[in-house]
Parts: sequence; structure tokens; C-alpha cells
Amino acid sequence: MSGGSVPAGDDPFAAVDDILSGWRQVLKTDYEAYRNHVKRVILFVQWLDTNHAVATTGLVVAAVFHDLGIWTDGTLDYLDPSVRLARQYWVENGLAEESFEDVAAMIAWHHKLTRCDQSIACELFRRADLVDLTHGVIRFGLPRARVQRAYALFPDCGFHRFLAGALSRYAIRHPW
Repeated sequence: MSGGSVPAGDDPFAAVDDILSGWRQVLKTDYEAYRNHVKRVILFVQWLDTNHAVATTGLVVAAVFHDLGIWTDGTLDYLDPSVRLARQYWVENGLAEESFEDVAAMIAWHHKLTRCDQSIACELFRRADLVDLTHGVIRFGLPRARVQRAYALFPDCGFHRFLAGALSRYAIRHPW
């Protein structure tokens, strides 16, 4: 279920499609919603990364796997499962082990409420996910028109509705 590898310099959005295609059966009806969320996060990182500091391969792998544990493990306690899935993909595709540290950090810290000091990539990924999570209410300097453009290119397809429902169900089962 790992899909193809991410060749350097290739279109990151095509790479997302290639990798995620192997997870279509797991994501089921949420496939398009998650796929577009992943692509919006990548786009927001690219727009926020004015110094081009984030490696494309690491960004694509982190983005594809950052929330996938929700579906594979059926839980909202999904950060460790998501890192595990990304590491498995990384190893299976012969990507450099020493480079995985940034990928793991991007996944593990993407919901941190304060600045992520692990790396520039980690902080930009955290910001990009927050831009998407808040539907552009928080933009970190991105123009509103860019956020709207991202949603025009990669529509929500019910992603935010899925999150609201999942969080509600989780809160009912885990009230404390």
C-alpha cells in the first residue's frame, strides 16, 4: 500500500496522487477530501517558504502521511501511527534515512499551538496545516486571495465536515 516513490524535481501534486492511490481503499469516501487537504497543505508550505528551504520529497511524504493514521488506526490519537506509516514508506522506497528526521518532526508537531523549533520545515508545515484547518482565518501573512485560490484548485470536498464529525464522536467517547 505504499504507492510510488517521489523523484526529486517531479510535480509534488502528481506525487501525492501516486502515493495516495495506494490508500484509496483505506480512505474510502474521504479519499478526495484528504487528497485535496494534502495538496492545499503543500501549496501553503510552498507559498510560505519564501527561502525555498523545504525539500520537496520530505514535504510530500510528510503531507501524504500526516493525518493518515486517523483512517489506518481508526483514532484521533494518530500522530505516532502516521509517523510509523511515513517511516515505512521512506524505508521501502530507499529514501535517505538521515533525512527522515524532518519528515517525522513535520508530522509529530503539526498540531503544536506554538512555534515549532525543530526545523524551518516543521514550522512551515505547522503553519500551512493551521491555515488549512482554519480555512484561512489564520494565514501567517498569506493573502486571503491565495487561500481562496488554494480552495478553488483543491476544493474542501467535505474535509472540514469530516473533522468536525470525527472530533464530536471522539469527544463523546472520551469526555475527560
